[in-house]
Amino acid sequence: MNRAAWLTNGRLRARRDLLLSASGEATVVKDPLSLEYFRLGDRERFLLETLREPMTIGELTRRFQGRFPNERATGAQVLGFCASLYDCDLLQSDQPSAVSAATQRAVGQSPWWAPALNPLAIRLPGFDPTRLLHWLTPLGRLLFSRGFAATLLIAAIMVGVTLVGRAEELALELRRLLDLFDPSHAALAVAAVVIAKAWHELGHALACRRMGAECHEVGVLLLALMPCLYCDASDAWTLPSRWRRTLVALAGVYFELILSVAAAAAWLVLAPGPTRVLALYLVGVASVSTLLVNLNPLLRFDGYYVLADLWGVANLHQASRETLWGPVRRWIRGEMRPPEPAPASPWLLALYALASTVYGWGLLAVILWVTHLALTDAGFRAAGDLVVALTLTGVVFGMVRALAAVTPKGPHGRALGISLRLGVAVVLGLVALWGIASISFDQTLHSVCRVESQSFADVVARSSGVLSHRVRYGDVVEPGQLLAELEDADARLRRLELLEREASLEAQINGLRTRSQRDARLLAEIARLEPMRSETRRQLRSHDELTERRRLRAPIAGRVDPPAQRTATADAETPDGDLPTWSGAPLDPANDGCWLEAGEPLCRVAGAGVRVVLLLSEDDSGLVRLGAPVRVALDRAPGETFQGEVTSVALAAADADLADPERRVEEGLRGPLERGATYRLTVELSGDSSPLLQPGAIGQARVVTGRETLGGWLARWLRRLVRLA
Repeated sequence: MNRAAWLTNGRLRARRDLLLSASGEATVVKDPLSLEYFRLGDRERFLLETLREPMTIGELTRRFQGRFPNERATGAQVLGFCASLYDCDLLQSDQPSAVSAATQRAVGQSPWWAPALNPLAIRLPGFDPTRLLHWLTPLGRLLFSRGFAATLLIAAIMVGVTLVGRAEELALELRRLLDLFDPSHAALAVAAVVIAKAWHELGHALACRRMGAECHEVGVLLLALMPCLYCDASDAWTLPSRWRRTLVALAGVYFELILSVAAAAAWLVLAPGPTRVLALYLVGVASVSTLLVNLNPLLRFDGYYVLADLWGVANLHQASRETLWGPVRRWIRGEMRPPEPAPASPWLLALYALASTVYGWGLLAVILWVTHLALTDAGFRAAGDLVVALTLTGVVFGMVRALAAVTPKGPHGRALGISLRLGVAVVLGLVALWGIASISFDQTLHSVCRVESQSFADVVARSSGVLSHRVRYGDVVEPGQLLAELEDADARLRRLELLEREASLEAQINGLRTRSQRDARLLAEIARLEPMRSETRRQLRSHDELTERRRLRAPIAGRVDPPAQRTATADAETPDGDLPTWSGAPLDPANDGCWLEAGEPLCRVAGAGVRVVLLLSEDDSGLVRLGAPVRVALDRAPGETFQGEVTSVALAAADADLADPERRVEEGLRGPLERGATYRLTVELSGDSSPLLQPGAIGQARVVTGRETLGGWLARWLRRLVRLA
């Protein structure tokens, strides 16, 4: 005997221990054995209440038709509802069951291996937190008091005003926190998520107990491989007051607001360090995640349940999708009966279903990309590929199950009609997907960029000596202008000695020439002294050449910029084992008179004009062509953009002609890119007269590589994600 026959032949009765309570316009059924909850509408509630006394499907159908004469309900519809109750173990019969226990467990459930196809949300067994919540009752009483709420509001206003006054510092810190490829930043970001979400779930549990409901399960949920707590607050649906149910639903957001205000206040007073970075991460997680996830009604989190309760639509997710896809499914099956009345405006429900579906797919793509990127950067590329493969397999499996629900069943003629209509629906769906995939848009690539001088020349000390400044950093110089001089006291004394010897020899030779007119024997002495004078002059010229080498001059016209800063530490030593003689940059005022070794950089003279340098991964570089338009936005000027075009594309790792400062630029820009081949793009700006375009400025570059279809972009994204090609 199959399940349908078993339900049809016997007298059915609802379990006597079920607890029914009104929840707005819906009814909540609580199973005291499994602690599961079910939300029912008016019709389902009438059927379940009618089954308080045993009766057959026929009797139940007649009573339903008498209560709702306009519904034109059939016995098949009532049987379907009773089958759902039976699957949930809420229904009993006086007929002995011929369905095996294994079959009963399998009805309406996914296969045992189905959870493996959803690795982004792994729910682990929890525990009953009743004793813990009883111990934390005073904390809940305090945090949900009106006095604390007023204090929190005042504190939030004060902290917000203070943050506005330090907006520039805050913006700089937030930009640094986006570098999640720094291991220390990544660890602190994960810790912030774990702390914020654990505190969030504790808020739901305490609110549930505070409002008079029960919370019997708290456990660990691996959300995108990050451990978070989950709290089963379903008992809140049994509360008769809507505002109490809303308070329980929003308690997590309220707790995250408390955490955000406390973390922001801590950031304002803490000294720079890991604790301060963690506080700022907590502010970001407790605010951004609340707006994008918890309060977003398009996801089945806090905002969704608040909207469903205020809208009065039980099971909003299911009802909206039934409104959107129900007509298609009924047409495929050939069902001629009128649909059940929608619990709200069908147009609004369909619009909600469409919006939540699109948003959910987009969010899934972002989570997959971030998870794969994080695992790859941590050295677990295979694990990232596995997560993506399992998740996409789960998506395909869900689609296959949805199609299986409308596959032909029954007589041959009816099955043929269903097959034809199903084929038409599939073809129309593929055409719609093809039309969406053919939508074209500008193909753009984004990368961190840096402004560099169009022409520059590095000035390096060619000999050692005591540094004497002639200019400062930021001065504009002309070609050949003296920048600094390296003085050597020994060399100065040596030059004085050579000048004195030259003057002495010159005087001797001139005196002997005057006297040689009377005494020819003096000509021999003159001949002996002249080579000595020539040698002295040669030595003097050589000495002057060395002195000129110690005079550092500007090779081109431009602005004097500092080289890489030297940081002096307690254990820093020179190659000879001596302590460093200076720190910072050589032309800093504090370093006037310091000892500069040969080969050490003095400055860089940046010529007129600037260019933009950016790096792209190997996958993206093949899409760029010379002359491609580029838009640059600098961090120091958020509202202004600069136009330019690509002038060169070269393999960064193979460019051995770069100066050391250029290599340092590439190392700084390489951080957000994947390990492997990296290409260096040079962009010439069309108008570089703005004072904001200073060498060293950092920003974001957007390279327009042409037109691309949505399908092509998706295929390229998948190839990059799992390296299928």
